[in-house]
Amino acid sequence: AVEVPLLRDVVRGPRPGEEHALAELLLDVYFASNEVDSRAEPVNEVTLVYPLFPFERKMSGKVIISVFINERGGIDKLYVTSAAPPGYFEDAAIKAVSALEFHPAFKDGVPVKNRKTIVIVFDPDDESPPARPVTPAP
Repeated sequence: AVEVPLLRDVVRGPRPGEEHALAELLLDVYFASNEVDSRAEPVNEVTLVYPLFPFERKMSGKVIISVFINERGGIDKLYVTSAAPPGYFEDAAIKAVSALEFHPAFKDGVPVKNRKTIVIVFDPDDESPPARPVTPAP
C-alpha cells in the first residue's frame, strides 16, 4: 500500500524549532535591479587582468557573471552564468568581480539585497590590455 500524505501535512506551517529556518529563507531574497528604487552600484574600480595564454594568441572572450549583493554592499555569492570560449577567462573575471565593493540597493528607503548580471568582454585589440579597470554595466 502507498501512503498518501494528507494535504494538511504537505501544506503546513513551521514545526516548533523551524521558525528560524523559515525566517532565514524568507529573508534570503535578492531583488532584481528593476524591483528596487536604486540599484547596487560599485564604489571602486578593479583591474581586470587579461590571461596571458589567450592574450598572446589574440583570443577574445566574454564572461557573464551573476552577482548577489547583500544589504551592506558586500558580495554574498557569485557564479559564472556563461563563458565563451569556456576555460580561458572565467578565473580572471571572477577575481575582478570578487574585488568589487558596492553601495547597496534600496527599496522603500531600506537597504536590500540585489542581484546583478555583469558582462565582461575580453578583447585583445582593446587599447589597454593586459590589465584594465572594470565596472559593471547598469
